[in-house]
Order: sequence, then C-alpha cells, then structure tokens
Amino acid sequence: MALSATISGDCRLLTIAGDSTMSGAQVDLYWNDATITSVPYDPSTLLPITSLDATGSLVLSIANFVDASGNSTTSYTHLNGIFKIVITIAGGSNNADTIYEIGAVGMCDINCCLGAKTKELIQCKCGDCSECTNIISDITKIYMLLNGAKINVAGCVQTNTLYEASIDEYLKAKTICGTKNCQCDC
Repeated sequence: MALSATISGDCRLLTIAGDSTMSGAQVDLYWNDATITSVPYDPSTLLPITSLDATGSLVLSIANFVDASGNSTTSYTHLNGIFKIVITIAGGSNNADTIYEIGAVGMCDINCCLGAKTKELIQCKCGDCSECTNIISDITKIYMLLNGAKINVAGCVQTNTLYEASIDEYLKAKTICGTKNCQCDC
C-alpha cells in the first residue's frame, strides 16, 4: 500500500496520495505544531475535510485553511513548514484500526532566503572578511537545519519528538533568515 505526502514546488498544494483501500480514511493534519490539529475546510461549503476521497487521496491548498466562517486560520500565504499527516483506516468490528503517519516539508520561504543570501555572498567583494564569512556561516546553518528537518520528516516523523525537532529546525532556519530575506511571496 503506497502512501505519500508531497508539497508542490511552489508550496501551493499539499497532495496526500494513497489508494482505493484508503477511501474515506480519517485524516488528521498537524502543521508546525505537534499537538494541535489543523482542520482544512472546503472553501465552497465551509465544511471540514476530515477524510480521504474515494481514490484514497486528498489535495489541499492554502484556501483550505479557513474556519467554519471562511476566515483564514493561518498567517501563511503558502504551505511553508512541517506537516505531519495521520491517516486512520477503521478496522471494523473485529480488527484494530490501521494508522499511518507521513510527513511533508514546505520550504519555499527558506529556499527564497537561501537565494537572497547567496546573492549577498556573490556581491560580497572582500573574500575573507567577516561580512562574507558571516554570510557563508548563515547559509551553511540554514541549509543544514533545513536538511535535518527534511530527513526527519522523510523517514522518521512517526514520533512526536522527531516531529517537534523538525519544527524547531525549520523555525530556527527561518529565524536565521530574518524577515528581509524571506519576502519572496512565499
């Protein structure tokens, strides 16, 4: 049974892809928080989306993160950050539920920051001065933090501890970026 979660390159879509055996399975989504679920809504009906569709899949955009009144529930403009998705397939009267946990990382804002910092580095004229060294240090830290988060999410996000570590890594990278370097409409 193949199950995956991916975020599009422009961080506008989160796709959960399963198969027909997961049709109607319950979906719990955690976005940059290990304890509070983020409930997506259908923006046309304002009803919560709590299960996979008939094909065992689900596609969400930022427009799905509204409350029952249609008001946005996030300050994000794109699907940036760490996602944990818990899929629960009801086991029936004699069987236990089957639970799958998968994750995805939206990193458009951090990639934008890395691009801005790389541009700063290219424009740096002094080579070994502290200004250039600090830029290289920031780029290295951001890159390592982001890759640590991606590795945790790719294979090990099944524990809350690793999920929380991934969130911390993402948020620390975002802090190092600073607000001036993360303004790429991400």
